[in-house]
Amino acid sequence: MHVMVANNIYPPIVAGGAELIVSYLCEGLARRGHRVTVVSTCGPQMEPYPNETRNGVEVIRFFPPNLYWSFDRSREPGIKKWLWHARDAWNRQAGLRLRGIMETARPDLLHSHLIDGMSASIWARARCAGMRVIHTAHDYHLLCPRAFLLTSDWQLCSRPRLACRVYRKWHLSTLRRRDKTAACAPSCV
Repeated sequence: MHVMVANNIYPPIVAGGAELIVSYLCEGLARRGHRVTVVSTCGPQMEPYPNETRNGVEVIRFFPPNLYWSFDRSREPGIKKWLWHARDAWNRQAGLRLRGIMETARPDLLHSHLIDGMSASIWARARCAGMRVIHTAHDYHLLCPRAFLLTSDWQLCSRPRLACRVYRKWHLSTLRRRDKTAACAPSCV
């Protein structure tokens, strides 16, 4: 089987545990004889990023056009982050880039993980290509722009702001474009 895996970053670019879990999964699938293509992001200054093979896994990276690369988000001011999220809500260009990669690679299914930066448009492109879509949630990204359901002072967010409620409603509406969703327990991440 040929599995395409989408995650916002992939080793050697690492920010936390999700990309390590994704790499362990991909390498395990490759060891079992499956063809695995990872689609990930890179910064605009890194393009064109050369395709590579890491431990039997093909890795393709591109910059999904937006105000900045999601890996650089901690350096950006608040309003710029909200504008970034608005563009990321449905990044048509990222979906088109993925479509081009899918047309060349011709995978059997898409297994997405952290899609901030690529947006849910990748699910629509995969479905249009006739692929099944599985999504593994490693955090609360689809419910909260901070991905943790916490306020800026790290308290449980019990009264989301209007912008956060709109963000959540939009992302929940995009879930119809995938076939299955799995949650990764916080202890995994």
